[in-house]
Amino acid sequence: MQTIIKDILEKFDSLSIEDQESILEIERKRMNERKRKLLVEEVREAEIEYKDGKFIEGDAETLMKAIENEL
Repeated sequence: MQTIIKDILEKFDSLSIEDQESILEIERKRMNERKRKLLVEEVREAEIEYKDGKFIEGDAETLMKAIENEL
């Protein structure tokens, strides 16, 4: 895996600054889109769990205890 990353970085370094900036901007947009899709999926799962009654009511202390028990 490290070899692949090294090869990519070497090729990236051989590009012009403008091309490097373009690639970085494209990748930022792609990463943001992937994060957005992940967030949408997590919200959908949370909505399903809420509708199924799979949630805990309570204050912050109750929530923290529930989180600790999951770890």
